[in-house]
Amino acid sequence: MKWEKLIKEFKNYLIIERNLSKNTIDSYLFDLKKLKLFLDSKNLNINPLKINESLAKEFIYQISKKVKSSTQARIISGIKRFYDYIMLEELINENPFQNIETPKIGTTLPVTLTTNEIDKIINSIDDKSKNKLRNIALLEVLYSCGLRVSELITLKISDLFFKESLIKVTGKGNKERFVPISDEAKNYIDNYIIQKRNLQKMELK
Repeated sequence: MKWEKLIKEFKNYLIIERNLSKNTIDSYLFDLKKLKLFLDSKNLNINPLKINESLAKEFIYQISKKVKSSTQARIISGIKRFYDYIMLEELINENPFQNIETPKIGTTLPVTLTTNEIDKIINSIDDKSKNKLRNIALLEVLYSCGLRVSELITLKISDLFFKESLIKVTGKGNKERFVPISDEAKNYIDNYIIQKRNLQKMELK
């Protein structure tokens, strides 16, 4: 079976059956293009069903000299997915990339702002801004509670449990958790709510 036909069918499978994003699909197809270019560079006119583990290892060895570990791991994962699909279609019995291990990728700790840096950001807020209290409250809650921005912007008044010094946060997968909130953050939120209500009363007059 020719590369073009099988890659086209694989792409349809990813779109229809797997419902993957365009970027993910493009990434898989780009990885397959790398494999095809490798075969062409060796003058191997071979269809994807004939690739064995020996050729797969040689390809990964060549790739490892050109790209970083994270990219190499992604390429291996993408091509494994391609051959898993071919096995699903019962065109081959074994995945030639199955026994190839992905390189270990070291994890890095996220970089966080220091207290002084947060203070500088807060102090840089324009005193004349009508949203000063709101912006400070947002920064205090974001930093002191360790929230994601997506979690912060979905907070509601009903999620605030100030007597218990807790807020209810809805995270990924709609999972809810309670997070401690500092007295300083509570004060800024209270002041912002009071300011907001006073403005609404003035607008109604």
